[in-house]
Amino acid sequence: MPYKFGNNLGKLTMNVSKIIGRSLETNFIKEGIVFKANEWVVLTYLYNLGPQTQKQLVILTGKDKVAIKRIVDVFEDQRYAIRIIEDHDRRFRKVKLTTKGKSLYIKLEKTVQETLLSTTKDIDPAKLKTCIEVLADIVKNH
Repeated sequence: MPYKFGNNLGKLTMNVSKIIGRSLETNFIKEGIVFKANEWVVLTYLYNLGPQTQKQLVILTGKDKVAIKRIVDVFEDQRYAIRIIEDHDRRFRKVKLTTKGKSLYIKLEKTVQETLLSTTKDIDPAKLKTCIEVLADIVKNH
């Protein structure tokens, strides 16, 4: 596919990501919670995959080490997560959600679902499914 200024894959995916992120943050605030979209991404991985090292979170999220460290620091300050030392290798610490962090995920999950429904309203479900499949294929190619 040739590059086309203004309507290319990179620009469109970046814009969609920003739109969804801003919508999420706005809707979180409406729920009375100040929480960033990139924090939601990390929270989602920790909730669904269980304890992870910061390095694993870097790989999973595609964010840099400093960004992950800042998010984990915020999670610790807010008591959403704790760092636990690995039994088999004390050099590694895993980030584990606390009960408060798990409760936050459950509370925000509904808002996330509503936000995604709102941002994709009036889009043919078959087209949306195809779009998601194509994006997943692009990720696999990387």
